[in-house]
Amino acid sequence: MELQEIDRKCLEQFIAGDHKSFEIIYRTYGKTLYRRLFYMLKDADQVDEALQLIFVKLWMKRNEFSLDRNFAGYVMQMTQNTAIDFIRRNIKNRLLEEIEQAESIPSLDSVEDSYLMKERRMLLEAAINQLPTQRQRVFTLCKIEGYSYQEVSEMLNISTATISNHLTLAMKSIKDFTSKHQNEIKTLLFIMISLKNI
Repeated sequence: MELQEIDRKCLEQFIAGDHKSFEIIYRTYGKTLYRRLFYMLKDADQVDEALQLIFVKLWMKRNEFSLDRNFAGYVMQMTQNTAIDFIRRNIKNRLLEEIEQAESIPSLDSVEDSYLMKERRMLLEAAINQLPTQRQRVFTLCKIEGYSYQEVSEMLNISTATISNHLTLAMKSIKDFTSKHQNEIKTLLFIMISLKNI
């Protein structure tokens, strides 16, 4: 999805803080970015929020932009990153639900149950967050959002073979991380139950 380039004079005025130039940029890119965001997020409310955030960031960071850079590419990359941030914001609850369905949780009193769920959530977040950035993106788009390898290949401009490799390494890393730290949760839970029974 290509964006047309903005006139250099318009960019100069925009960088200088001219609101009319900013409006021109919004009118030029707004609809195209909306379609791109909707393709990735598939939720109109989130798309509206993301689009607004992109143009707010664009305005706030206008002084950082160099006229030697490709402005259209800059805006598209910002859009891509913002969409992925939104996707990442949603993945943790969805992945946690899958894990909860796959594993049986012992019957506990509400306090212990709440503690266990909180600790498992934190462990899952930590497991995902320790992945390299690109691997997080691939894992999020394929495993949580359900995009095909080909769709992710187009989004991130990487080969499907690279995507497959990222997913294999991501799953191994998450499994190793959670296994390594699972005993810590069991120990803390045991202490809580023991203290309750004293």
